[in-house]
Amino acid sequence: MSVFHRLAAVISPALRGGIAGLTWILAIVLIAQVVFRYGLDASLVWGEEFGRYAMVLLVFLGAIPLVAGQRLSAFASVGPGGHRGLAFLGGLVRLAFYIALGISAALLIQRSGAQRSIALGWPMALVYAPMLVFSGVAAVITLLGMAGIARPGKPASRDGEAGE
Repeated sequence: MSVFHRLAAVISPALRGGIAGLTWILAIVLIAQVVFRYGLDASLVWGEEFGRYAMVLLVFLGAIPLVAGQRLSAFASVGPGGHRGLAFLGGLVRLAFYIALGISAALLIQRSGAQRSIALGWPMALVYAPMLVFSGVAAVITLLGMAGIARPGKPASRDGEAGE
């Protein structure tokens, strides 16, 4: 088993746990919002803002296993054999996207990172940081896949883990 796969085996359960935990927290906050707004005729000012940020974070966290399992791109479904060039081209396209996303996230952090979110008072750098982290992780995974290091030995499983 490669170092990449050993690292993925350690990180994957923690990532799934974090996704599940954040989903539960989001559900509880959304239910509390409904109860406060319609039951108590009061508003949780911070609830909507937290919900937006949590959903965006869930999207980026959920995409990491898809990138690691090489299931986020139609280019990856081409398969082995004579289509390696097309799969490599797909890797270049994904890599360009992740680099552009990382640059955009870095610029957002640089330009508005010192500002604070309205309801929660969080630094906007904290809000934009998951984009930067995701783009970096996804770019590294893509580069390793293009080099043949991160390529799973068997297809990715249904829960998003790369095969051994």
